[in-house]
Amino acid sequence: MREGLSDQLRKMKEKSLQSLEIARDLFSKGYYGDCSSKAYYAVFHAVQSVLLTKGLTYSKHWQVIGAFNKECIHKGLFPESFSKYG
Repeated sequence: MREGLSDQLRKMKEKSLQSLEIARDLFSKGYYGDCSSKAYYAVFHAVQSVLLTKGLTYSKHWQVIGAFNKECIHKGLFPESFSKYG
């Protein structure tokens, strides 16, 4: 794997884990709306990193979701329950 790609994946993983940690903290304090937003971004960054391993990058959320469905759900890499429509 290229060094640059490896670096990008590490940064995305860190962003994802940080968002998840913040979501857990917010949940424990009863801030459910803010918690769901941070949890969404934790998953969003994780999905972006999966697509990046396939050489795919997108800036719009709907593009990331669509590409994940096309490249990962429809090809059987992830179960349909991971899909927005599963």
